[in-house]
Order: sequence, then C-alpha cells, then structure tokens
Amino acid sequence: MSHVLECECTLGCRSREHGSRITSAIVRGSEAQAIAYMNSLCHRYCFVIDEVGKTALHTAASCGKRKVVKWLLSKGASLNQRDWESGYTPLHRALFYGQLHVACALIQCGGNISALDHDALTPLDHVNFDRPSIVSFTCSLPTQVYVWGNNTNYNLGQTSQHARGTPECLDSFHHEGQVIIDVALSKFHTLFLASSGRVYTCGHGHGGRLGLETNSPVITPRPVKAFMHSNVIMVAAGPDHSLFLTDSGQMAGRQ
Repeated sequence: MSHVLECECTLGCRSREHGSRITSAIVRGSEAQAIAYMNSLCHRYCFVIDEVGKTALHTAASCGKRKVVKWLLSKGASLNQRDWESGYTPLHRALFYGQLHVACALIQCGGNISALDHDALTPLDHVNFDRPSIVSFTCSLPTQVYVWGNNTNYNLGQTSQHARGTPECLDSFHHEGQVIIDVALSKFHTLFLASSGRVYTCGHGHGGRLGLETNSPVITPRPVKAFMHSNVIMVAAGPDHSLFLTDSGQMAGRQ
C-alpha cells in the first residue's frame, strides 16, 4: 500500500477514486496500513467519498477499526455525515454491524443518537431492528450487555446510582460466563434472559416484582431461583410486574 501522493490531488480534492481506494484500504489492510495509505494518497482523506457517499469514517466504523476512527476524528472527520446509500451516519454503521466498542467511542465524541437514516431509523433503532430470534443466538455473537441512562431505581445493574451518558459494559454476566439474549427494561426493574434459560433481575423489589424472596432493592443482577430448573425463552416487564414464558408453554408472572 505504499502509494505516492498523486500530483493532481490538491487541498480541494473531491476525487471519488480516492474515496474508493480509501474504502478498500480500510477494509483490507491493518489499522496502521490504512492510516499510512490515507496519509500518502490524498490531502482530503477525511472528506472524500466513495461511489455510495461513504467517508473513511463510515468505513472504519463499519469494520470496527477503532484506532482509525479515533485518528480520523482527531483530523477533523465529520462525525454525523450521512452516506448516500442508506443515509447512515458512522454511528448507524457501527451499531448496524455490531461494532459496540466503536459506537461507544463515537457517542463519547458527540455522535448524534437521534440522527435519522433514509428509513427514519435512529442508530439505536438498529440495535433491535431485524435482530435474530432467540434460537439463532450463538456464543460467537456479541454478548456484552451495555447500559446507560438514569440508575435511580437500580435497574441498570450498576452499584452506583449516578446517571450514565454513554454506554458502559455490565461485567457481572461476563464473569459468570452467561450469554444474555434478551433484556426487558421497566421503570423500576430489569430482567435479563440468558441462553441457558436462566433469568436475572435487579431493581426495586416492592410488591414482589423481581420474582425474588425480597421486597428490598437488588442492586446488581441476581438469578430468579424459581426458574433454576426451567428453561425460560421469553421475558416481559411492566412497572409493577414480571412475566416469564417457558419452553413448555407455561406462563408465570409476579406482580
């Protein structure tokens, strides 16, 4: 990838060919190679676009190349520019392709979580859009749980009640080796469903909504013992209740 800076490239370069070459370099090369190639190819590597309107930042976000993303942002790349193909911002692309570590970096730098694509979907809409059914999840897919927002009711599973403006990984399931496949979030509590069929819950327990033997707040996710020997396949939560569906077709609820 050792290309010499082309003589026709200027500070006002708008070459689509450069944009396409940059896209290819980011996809095929290592992060260090991609950065070196962009530096050597084009004066405006942050701004030229390929044939579908993608910038280098769009492509790096899609590929999960966080070092390239951070480097491009430090050079003035447009954080919320939409491509022509789908109207995706770099944040749309990061979440669409499951690159959560890149999505976190983009949000921390000011990525717009409310930007709409051509289908009027925000970046966060793509987290649940066309997601696989429960039976199609495998351990090879991303299984980290990220939480953010107001934790006044301890429904984020974090020990501190302070609000979080950017996603933070919930480590408790990783330590237990659990693969979380579904989450039901309500105002006062949250249910986490693991691929093993086990259910974890946290939040305010008043009225028994947690399904645990306590009415006290539960700060970090705790397994619901009533389903230790059952295989739960779906969960739902309301302000004052929880619902559990098992693979035998039985429905259980706590209110």
